[in-house]
Amino acid sequence: MAAFGSLPAMPAASPRPATATPLLAVEGLTVELTPGGGPVRVLDGVDFAIRRGETLGLVGESGCGKTVTSLAVMGLLPTPPMRVTGGSVRLGEQDLLTLSEPAMEQVRGRRVAMIFQEPMTSLNPVLRVGTQIEETLRRHLGLRGRAAQARTVELLARVGIPEPARIAREYPHRLSGGMRQRVMIAIALAGGPELLIADEPTTALDVTIQAQILDLLRGLQAEFGMGMLFITHDLAVIAETAHRVAVMYAGRIVEQAPVDVLFATPRHPYTQGLLASIPQITRARTPVLSEIAGTVPDLLAPRRGCAFADRCPHVMPRCREQIPPPLPTGQDAFAACWRADHG
Repeated sequence: MAAFGSLPAMPAASPRPATATPLLAVEGLTVELTPGGGPVRVLDGVDFAIRRGETLGLVGESGCGKTVTSLAVMGLLPTPPMRVTGGSVRLGEQDLLTLSEPAMEQVRGRRVAMIFQEPMTSLNPVLRVGTQIEETLRRHLGLRGRAAQARTVELLARVGIPEPARIAREYPHRLSGGMRQRVMIAIALAGGPELLIADEPTTALDVTIQAQILDLLRGLQAEFGMGMLFITHDLAVIAETAHRVAVMYAGRIVEQAPVDVLFATPRHPYTQGLLASIPQITRARTPVLSEIAGTVPDLLAPRRGCAFADRCPHVMPRCREQIPPPLPTGQDAFAACWRADHG
């Protein structure tokens, strides 16, 4: 794990998969929220793809739409007040947005699984750890009784929990934060998913446990060949974990590139601002901390043009009138900026 204030050497993730066929393809995903007045667009035409064995890091400020994206993929949006109003979410040849809830329940946990941000609020406090893992095993693999119990112990051991048979009988509140997150990973793996969504899985953990969880996820992904959508605001974690990075701002993907390319030559001003705002450990007594001026746009207010225009140091009149399309900046890379070709 990199020390605070610095980025590790890249790339640190496992070798990028050779196949170009996407496991997950999200195209034009649009989500609206109806808070009582008119609809508010919280996701606006989100596009990305994930290949088998590949990790896509999704980064951006709080409130930019990262978690809403993951919930839309999982079919877990609170409806109402949210609803998908456009686009497709294809897992292989199947569009998940067209499935009924009973059909989606067969996909959720079996083909696609999710690790939530805070395990203490995700685990059931009145059920033993083993019981919660066995629920997935019964539903998706048909395991019951001793077979389910034995598989539960195997899963807990596989995610690095000592004394797994004893831990299976414990309640979540008796475990540490790192242990609870490992239990969440065991539940996610129980159905043998093709795609794993990790929504800020290390945010509430100290740096040592964070490093252990990241190593665990990398190892499990390499072992099982899963695709992974890794959501975080921590750029150091993305540098260690992801093959490609998608940067989100105000409900849109504004830049996407291989991780080493994005960190070396960011093309969108927002990405440049994020990287510049990382604290650096220097010899200077009063190092200047860079910041992105202004605030995120109000989604309730009508707007034209680029959502980042009011905060952008390179804004042009065109930026306030026209939304920039994703413009290619290299192989498997784009930036939604009229100045993307300026570097």
